[in-house]
Amino acid sequence: MSIIKNSRYGTHEISLEVIEEIAYKAASECYGVVAMSPKGSVSMRSLLKMDPANRGIKIEEKDNRVIVTLYLVLRYGVKVSVVARNVMDNVKYKIESLLDIPVETVNVNIEGVSTGE
Repeated sequence: MSIIKNSRYGTHEISLEVIEEIAYKAASECYGVVAMSPKGSVSMRSLLKMDPANRGIKIEEKDNRVIVTLYLVLRYGVKVSVVARNVMDNVKYKIESLLDIPVETVNVNIEGVSTGE
């Protein structure tokens, strides 16, 4: 699937994988985020990073708007609400500024806490 954008220079087709990659990098650079948590059954292929569909990110397209759902593991001791808000704001800002695609919502699900051990 992809999102079609029309501009005065022509038509652009942006794949959902590109949006996923931007969301991944934007969430990963936020303080307190340790990792993305894969959802569903974990196969050998996804463990070897060959399957991008199991990265802990779900991208949906609705009326040329994007809905991003993230599954995160946070560092022990951080304030969860502050980190979650920071991730939401950063992911939304990066997608909208880099791709000029409106983001409807960014949903953050905290799947675990890492103590670093």
